[in-house]
This record gives sequence, structure tokens and C-alpha cells, in this order.
Amino acid sequence: MSNLCTNCYDSGSYIDLCTGALIFGAAEPTTEYTVVLKSLSTGKLQTFEVESDADGYLTIDEPELVSRTGYMIWVTEGTANSNPVNLTIEGETFTCLTFHVVSTSLSPDEEYLTPEP
Repeated sequence: MSNLCTNCYDSGSYIDLCTGALIFGAAEPTTEYTVVLKSLSTGKLQTFEVESDADGYLTIDEPELVSRTGYMIWVTEGTANSNPVNLTIEGETFTCLTFHVVSTSLSPDEEYLTPEP
């Protein structure tokens, strides 16, 4: 799948293991999408059916994360194997984004992987 993600946004984020929700954008507003979360160490895929909000931001609730692991996220309008849709982040177009997970004493309810709207 990584060959379909030709331009990946490096969020530079270190997300806590116990984060309840991941938020990122922006895609088309109020549109149904499949979000794919891939562990870069194991290749395990998690899929989430979500609708983007009015600003085009998507939220993944209760992702299963592993500490000290990198992840890649992409968004499709079909199955996990469908072509990724474009995400517009700070005026640039990306087909995926990456982040890393760490274990801290924090348990945030949500984390933004891209700048907030």
C-alpha cells in the first residue's frame, strides 16, 4: 500500500499510547470515508468508517496503538485497497500521514495529527 501513498505528511507527532481519538484533515466536508491505520512495524491494518466534519476533519475513535511504533494513515472512499484520497494540510496535498506512539503518564481524550481547523 505504501506505493500508493506517494506524498506522506510527517506529522512529527508523538501520540500517547492511551489517546482516545486521533483527529486529522482535511478532506471533503461531510463525506463518508474509510480510514486505514497501518502499523509500520507489523503491517497490521485497522479500518474505520467515518464521516468528515464540516471542516473536512476526520476522527478515529479508540485506535489500537502500540508504544514505540510508527503508523501511517490514509483515507479512501471505498475499501482499504482503494486509491487514497487527497488530504489538504497547510495548503499542500498529501495522500497519507505518519506519526509515532509513545507511552507517557498522560491519557488525552484526543490528539490532532494535523493543525487544528
